[in-house]
Amino acid sequence: MVKQKVLVLALDGVRGDLLERAMAEGKTPWLKKLSEEGQYVPCHSVSDPDCARAHDGPATGEGYLWVTAPGWCSVVTGVNNSKHQIKDNTFASQSIFVETSKKYPSIFTLAKSNDLTTAVSGTSNVLSVPKPTYFDYGILDVECGLDDSGQLRFGYEATQSDILTHRNALLPNDPERDVKTNDFAINTF
Repeated sequence: MVKQKVLVLALDGVRGDLLERAMAEGKTPWLKKLSEEGQYVPCHSVSDPDCARAHDGPATGEGYLWVTAPGWCSVVTGVNNSKHQIKDNTFASQSIFVETSKKYPSIFTLAKSNDLTTAVSGTSNVLSVPKPTYFDYGILDVECGLDDSGQLRFGYEATQSDILTHRNALLPNDPERDVKTNDFAINTF
């Protein structure tokens, strides 16, 4: 039996319509090949009603920002920010996910609870990482809960967590970040 695998390639800050154009123009041949050989849903324009929408909070005027943590939380839970309640990249906002994840768990929690192997390699707001002048929290670490002092249960250096069989947090300014991500993916599975 062939072991089935799922690869979620997340590109923070990339507009779908611009990615589509780059693939059509041959500027991203490996992404084009992945999209042709796997499952891919194009987003031809930013106003395409068939494209996923991570945020409806800004439309409500409730102080939601178009930033990384709410967006990736929407991606990994399948619900928008009016449900998972993450409004921005701050720890105060993300810590709400400790509670809302009980109703809207991430795909990693669901996979791990079904005895599947999970792995994530990434940077801030997905996994927690120190930056040169401050610390960025990650929603997948927040989902694992907080200790009695209100701090994350799993530190930046952790190689696994309650929901991740393999965890590889990377510094955003590391010039070897892409190579390390590639090596992690190849060597983990």
